Amino acid sequence: MIEARTSEEKLVSYRLISKNGFGNGWNAYPHSMAWFKGELFVGVTRANLCMIKMHKAHTLKPWPIKCPKDVWEIKDRQVEIWAYNPLTGFWRMAYRSPLVLGREGAQVTRDIGYRAMAVFEPDNGRDVLCVATWAPRKAKDPGVLTTQDGVNFEFTPLLEDGKVNTFRSLVSFKGRLYIAPTGRFSNFGWDGKPCVSDFPVVLETSDPTSGDWVEASEYGFGDKTNLSIYELYAYNGFLYAGTFNPTSGAQLWKTD
Repeated sequence: MIEARTSEEKLVSYRLISKNGFGNGWNAYPHSMAWFKGELFVGVTRANLCMIKMHKAHTLKPWPIKCPKDVWEIKDRQVEIWAYNPLTGFWRMAYRSPLVLGREGAQVTRDIGYRAMAVFEPDNGRDVLCVATWAPRKAKDPGVLTTQDGVNFEFTPLLEDGKVNTFRSLVSFKGRLYIAPTGRFSNFGWDGKPCVSDFPVVLETSDPTSGDWVEASEYGFGDKTNLSIYELYAYNGFLYAGTFNPTSGAQLWKTD
């Protein structure tokens, strides 16, 4: 049943400000967003449905889009960050993943997704936009993109062990930046556990451009059935962390 609207309630309306993957259909997910320097920055993930189909993570019939047998047959997998100016109503491509020499000796895109984004507020007051990267299995390790002006981006690797491939959460809290791994190269898409990292820990840094991160939690918060730290969020003076736990159920932890 739909209840009648009272005179004090306001109708919230939305309008479309971008469509069709910013003009490229391979831009499948607007995976992360943050306001920075007066613009809305959006990080995308590319060719998701083709990755899922190749890795047989789902069995949709018919498949929603046409995909090659191997997702690497898609020549253009370089993911992008777009910035929206609300005053002009225009979008601009702020960043595009570069090609790098991959593990197999061929040129591949360094990033296939930007799944987390946050504005880091250090003690010196110079805000930095930070973006967590998702690395494909043929590339090398993921890391964090940083920019102070929204134009020039720098990439700093994180966890150069050849195992972790992605992050989902990135949070600025009390002068530090927090992140948590949520995927690994060895199993992504093949064993049905794309959200397992083998490294269920929260990491922190006071300088995301340095590459120096330290562990800010126990592995799985002391529970070996916590397979990943899936979400991070700062609220009311506390940092919250949500776990991925298929055994006993998800958990929510917090700290000041």
